[in-house]
Amino acid sequence: MRDEGGHVARFIAEAREHLAVVGDALITLERHPDDRAACIERLLRGTHSLKGGAGIMGKKQIERLAHAMETATENLRDGRVAVDAAAIDALLFAADRINAMVDDVEHSEEADLSEPLQALAPLLKSAPLPGPLAMEQSLRSTGRVQELRLDTADYAMMVQGQPAIPPNHSLYGIRFDWHVSEQQWGLSPIVIAERLEKAGTLVGSRLEWGGGSLRDTMPQPPVAYRAVIASELGPEEFARRVGIPNAEIARLENVPNGPRQAPRAPKTDTPANRGATSPTSLRVSVSLIDQMMELASELALVRNEALRTTGRETPAIRGLVRRLDAVTSDLQGAALQMRMQPIGTLFDRFPRLVRDVARQLGKKIEIVITGSAVELDKTVLDVLSDPLTHLVRNCCDHGIELPDQRRRVGKTETGTLRLSARQERGQIIIDIRDDGKGIDTEAVKRKALEHGLKSREELERLSTRQACELILMSGLSTAHEVTDLSGRGVGMDIVKTNLEQIGGLVEIESTPGQGTTFSLRLPLTLAIMPCLLIGSEGQRYAVPQRDVEEILRLSDASAARIECTHDGESLRLRDSLLPVVRLSETFQRRQPLDDRAWRDIVARHHGEGREKHPTTGYAAVVRAGSRRFVLVFDEVLENEDIVVKPLVTLLRPLSIYAACAILGDGGVVMILSTEGIARHSGVFQKAADATPVLDRTTGDSAPFLLATFGRDELVAIPLASVRAIMRVARESFQVTAGRKFVHLNGETLNVVGIQELLQLGNHEPQPYSYLVVPRNAETPVGFIVSDVVDTVLLTEPVDQNTLAVDGVTGTTVVNGRIALVPDLARMAAIWHQAANSTQGALPAAQRSKILLVEDTQFFRTLVGNALNEAGYTVVLAANGSEGLAALEQESFDLVVSDIEMPVMDGHAFARALRADARWKALPLLALTTLGGPAHQEASHASGFNAHETKFDRAHFLAVVKKLLDESANGVLSAEVSHD
Repeated sequence: MRDEGGHVARFIAEAREHLAVVGDALITLERHPDDRAACIERLLRGTHSLKGGAGIMGKKQIERLAHAMETATENLRDGRVAVDAAAIDALLFAADRINAMVDDVEHSEEADLSEPLQALAPLLKSAPLPGPLAMEQSLRSTGRVQELRLDTADYAMMVQGQPAIPPNHSLYGIRFDWHVSEQQWGLSPIVIAERLEKAGTLVGSRLEWGGGSLRDTMPQPPVAYRAVIASELGPEEFARRVGIPNAEIARLENVPNGPRQAPRAPKTDTPANRGATSPTSLRVSVSLIDQMMELASELALVRNEALRTTGRETPAIRGLVRRLDAVTSDLQGAALQMRMQPIGTLFDRFPRLVRDVARQLGKKIEIVITGSAVELDKTVLDVLSDPLTHLVRNCCDHGIELPDQRRRVGKTETGTLRLSARQERGQIIIDIRDDGKGIDTEAVKRKALEHGLKSREELERLSTRQACELILMSGLSTAHEVTDLSGRGVGMDIVKTNLEQIGGLVEIESTPGQGTTFSLRLPLTLAIMPCLLIGSEGQRYAVPQRDVEEILRLSDASAARIECTHDGESLRLRDSLLPVVRLSETFQRRQPLDDRAWRDIVARHHGEGREKHPTTGYAAVVRAGSRRFVLVFDEVLENEDIVVKPLVTLLRPLSIYAACAILGDGGVVMILSTEGIARHSGVFQKAADATPVLDRTTGDSAPFLLATFGRDELVAIPLASVRAIMRVARESFQVTAGRKFVHLNGETLNVVGIQELLQLGNHEPQPYSYLVVPRNAETPVGFIVSDVVDTVLLTEPVDQNTLAVDGVTGTTVVNGRIALVPDLARMAAIWHQAANSTQGALPAAQRSKILLVEDTQFFRTLVGNALNEAGYTVVLAANGSEGLAALEQESFDLVVSDIEMPVMDGHAFARALRADARWKALPLLALTTLGGPAHQEASHASGFNAHETKFDRAHFLAVVKKLLDESANGVLSAEVSHD
């Protein structure tokens, strides 16, 4: 079928948009019946637009089915048919059939509509409710189009001077009484207006009523309304669409059609007029956008070459090249933005999918979607469709339990599936999380062994996370039977394969009995990628900048930070130990590195017979998913925005490469995959996900981290239980809502002192502390230690009898000193339980009312919540003037006020308060960002009893209690407190 003007393509695109609206409205209507009116309105708009577009394109079958859907929706709206599951199913079935016809629009006229029309039949013919029944009968007897019964001269004046009537349209005159329509038939003016709008285009109208001017009184009945409407509908269909029983309708054949002969002159095409009607969006072919992206990529190559070759030329040439660089970067950004689409266009299909799968499985599942506005390259979005569909189906089928099973384990009958998207470090992170039964790793291992995918020895060495990732292998399925949903063992392999094609990866975390989370990490775009160019053994390679955290220069002086064990290397970085992968060693081994290969690498670089040349090169800390390792190579070349090209078929099996690229000098480089390198080297298989159980009675050696806390007390932490160690300045800690936090490397951690948690004393603040971050903590948390001493291999047994403290495994002896051996996982659990427990309100606080005067909404909410949670009654004011007004209205036990505020600041407010004898003894606390002696003295001079800086919650509440207690005892101090 030829589509010379692109009309068919536009119709298909618009039809799919309307079908998406229809499907979303139906699912929302089923899930949220309270939004019935809004959902039905969206349904009507979608079906009406579908019908209109199909009619224009001559697609009669699509138009016919869309018209039936529109009529059924009108019956739902008017109450003739109940909104139930059967009605939703019928409309969804019809929408699916239209979707199929749109997909094959060339043969849509041959489609058989008997099934969808039969499904819709109850919605079209069912007996209406009593009120609408009388309306329908009256409409049949009085609402038909009359043969010129009306005096058409009354309508002639409405037509004259109006725009030309479109071809194939008829003019209809309509007359009815608004008052009768509303009182007798329950049709409000808004409903009538909506029906008239859907029946055609209003040409002219006139309203007549009894009584005086509308400015003085309401119109008195009768309220007669006359209108002329241009419509392409036939007479009977027009009368049915209008649906006003008391209306008189006439087809106006004899009305002079002046506008057809003498249409009004168009408005002058002035710049103002053009600006007022300019469209804000334009539909552009995807192929045209792709072509623009290709040209932008080629221009980027020219730019890169110009930047590389420009040397000692004249300043004018250098300036021209810099301008070329800037313009090219802007053009790249604009071209990339054109390819971006909100991920909601993909997410919107899953409520329907989850609904259908849940019904098929006999389960109750609710889907919660967040982050729909996050944008992603259309190319990535297209590839993502199948993997997301497989993962959502997998969560519904394998993850979430049947209602009776959920009841037996104390869960609600309805399972929850959460689908979220966010942007992080130049990547898109998509989480698919269910609250089901989790992954049975032992069952997965058994299946892997049965299918010969792994040997028994390999399975025994797997960590929990690695065992979960076995489900991504082709041919592995734990389903008991093969169905059309699962059981063939290919779905999850498709997820892994498709994501690897676009440089993405999937990570799996599962907790038995609580659920599973699939995290997808995806590039924002596949077109142009900022990369770091590096060199190894004379070859150039590219590493995506999003994967590089930092680069270190290696030399003889610094190489000592690279440590080794018998089967691996680690780099000590700010007291963190990160696994090391040498790029040259990776390229020399075609097979994945095993223990023997690692021992050979260690011997070559750390053994007695190693080469004696100086140690030089670079180490880059890179990220593979959520984990980090160190990549060692020879040289750093430059940063460059490179044009990404797909790998040729021959190289695709090599997982260490993500893609290839063309540089500005015409050379070709391979883009390295940090995830592929990590898998090839097996670098993460050496660090178990869970803390290994120590032999507490034998002398088996294990690596420990030695640190101090309190007054030089020693602690020995099993190194395998540590995810990271970070040196943190005291000023980096922030206190919010009574908890201490620190934000490091894009992650926010709760900060907890080991000695406070174990009730072994208080942490003494120091300029710098160290934060020990455990593995697999339920909440992101870090434990403070004063100093990191060393990492050692300990052979002393752990004594469990000397110290009985929850969270401590026992004690051991290190160089003659006794050291505590903490259980980080248990400590994290203790803290999580304590932090999430509810505390009772203070009895004294329940009798105290506090006025909070704060102009910033954020701090008003933050401080107000803190006071409310402590049990106080809080009244809010936005400035000093509002504060004084509140004091006039009611009595308060304490006033907390900001200093810098509009209208009346805190100092003026305090002086006004102290000038009134009623409030001289009222406690007044300044809470401000202004610190230092000068501001403290200014607060004191204004009349404040205390001065606090924002926002140490615990200290603030302590000061509040102190002022209230002093005021109650009549010993209120006038001194400025803590800053």
